[in-house]
Amino acid sequence: MKLLNAEQIKALDDYTIANEPISSIDLMERAAAACTDFLIKQFEGKPFTIIAGTGNNGGDGMAIARQLEVLKQDCSVIVVGRPANGSPDFKTNLERLKLHPKIQVSIIDPEEVLPIDLEDGVLVDALFGTGLDRKVEGGFRSIIHWINSQNVIRVSIDLPSGMMANLSPFSQDEVVKAHHTLSFQLPKIPFLFDEHRSSAGRVHILDIGLDKTFHEQLSSNEYFLNRELLVDLRKKRHTFSHKRSFGHVLLAAGSSGKIGAAVLSAAAVLKGGAGLLSCKVPKSGTPILHSSVPEAMLIADDKEDLISSIPTDGFSVAVLGPGIGTAKATTDALEEFILRSTIPLILDADALNALANNPQWWQKLDGRAILTPHPGEFDRLTGSGKDQIEQYKALQALAKSKNVIVILKGAYSRVAMPDGRTFFNSTGNPGMATAGSGDVLAGLCGGILASGYSLEEAALMAVYLHGKAGDLSADAESQEALTSSEILKNLGMAWKSLD
Repeated sequence: MKLLNAEQIKALDDYTIANEPISSIDLMERAAAACTDFLIKQFEGKPFTIIAGTGNNGGDGMAIARQLEVLKQDCSVIVVGRPANGSPDFKTNLERLKLHPKIQVSIIDPEEVLPIDLEDGVLVDALFGTGLDRKVEGGFRSIIHWINSQNVIRVSIDLPSGMMANLSPFSQDEVVKAHHTLSFQLPKIPFLFDEHRSSAGRVHILDIGLDKTFHEQLSSNEYFLNRELLVDLRKKRHTFSHKRSFGHVLLAAGSSGKIGAAVLSAAAVLKGGAGLLSCKVPKSGTPILHSSVPEAMLIADDKEDLISSIPTDGFSVAVLGPGIGTAKATTDALEEFILRSTIPLILDADALNALANNPQWWQKLDGRAILTPHPGEFDRLTGSGKDQIEQYKALQALAKSKNVIVILKGAYSRVAMPDGRTFFNSTGNPGMATAGSGDVLAGLCGGILASGYSLEEAALMAVYLHGKAGDLSADAESQEALTSSEILKNLGMAWKSLD
C-alpha cells in the first residue's frame, strides 16, 4: 500500500469527488458516518463534546455531532475560530446544526479561555486535519493544552490536532494526546514513528471509499508492507525441483556462550526455503548444532570458542554475524570473506559492528548485501542517534549511498532500498523484542534469498513473514511469553497466510 503525503491525500479526495462522482459535502458526510459508527460502538451513552476548527476537519466534527444527536446521544459543539473565515463545507455543516436545537453550540475565539472543564465522556478533536502545514501557536496551542488536561476519553479525527501529515518534529505540548485516532482510508506516515504514534493512541483506519485506482497511480517512495503486496511475489515450486534448485546457504555464526544464535539462525534458513545449509561454527558448537538442527551440514572451526576462518567456495548466499562475537580473529575472517567472495550477503549483529569499524568493506558490499541492524547497531554504522526522524533520513541515505538494502528492526521495521523506496512492515508486535528474534530474521532472509528470490523480494518477504510468525506466536502464547523458538515454529503458518 502506498503511503501519501498531505498534498497527495488532498489530491485523492479531490479525484474521488470529481470522478465517483460525489460532492465534497457528501464525502464529508460519509467520513463522519464512519466515525459516528465507531463512536457509537465504543462509547454509546456517554456525553460527547466535539471541539471543531473552521476547516474541513471541523466540518467533519459538526457532521458527527448531528449524526450522534439523531442517534439520541448527548452532544455539544465548541467551535474555535471565526466561522466567517471557514471552509465552504464547514459553513454548510454549521448551518445544518441549526436544524438540531438540542445540540448546544458555542463559538469562541482561540485566545479565549474555555469556560468549562469536562468531568466525563468523550471529547472529539476536530480542530485540524491533514491540511495543517505549520506548528500550532498562540491561542490554539492553549486550546490543545486544555484538551489534554480534560479528564475524558480523547478521540481525534484523521490526525491528532497539531500533528502534520508530512513527517515533522513537534513538542509534546502542541499536539492533542489522543486515546484513539480515527484516520481515513490509509495509515498516515507519522503513525509509524514512536514519538508521533504515542500522541495518536490506538489508530483505527476507516475506509471511506476514496478512489483506490487513483491511489495506486500516485507516485510515492513510501509503502506500507502488507499481505496484498507480497501475494504476487510468492514463487511456486516446480514439480521436478530438487534441493540444489533452492540454493546452498553458508551460515557463519556463534561464539562462546552464543551458540544459540547459530541454532536459531540455522533453523530459520531452512524455514526460509533453502535447499542446503552449511554452518561454520566454533568447534564447541558442533554437538549442539548436530542435535538441534540435524538438517544442517557443519564445518567446525579449528578454534574451540570462536570462528577464525570462513570458506568461500560452493555457496550461493552467506549469512554472517549472528552471535559471532568481536574477537580479532573473527573480524579478520569476516574481512577476508567479504573481500574475496562475490555471492549475496546477509550481515547481522557483530558483522555489522565490525563493518562500522572497517569502512573499507563497503565497496565490496555494493549491490549484493542486506543489512539487518537493530537501532543500536544502526547508530554505530551511521552515528544518527536516537531521534527517529533523523534516523529515518540516515536510513534512506545509507541504502542509497552504499547501494545496499537495510532492514532497520523495530516497530514497523523499515526496509530501505537503494533506489529511495522505503517499506514499513505491517506485521509484528512488542513481544518480538526478545533474545534471538534478530537471529531468526537474518537466517530467514538468507533462506528466502537462496531459494530463488531477489535481494529486494527476500528482504520484504522475510520482514513480513517474521512479523507474521511473531503475531501468530503472540496470539497463541501472549506477547509476554513469546520466544524466538515460537517464532520459528510459526514460520510455516506465516508462509501459508500468503496462500
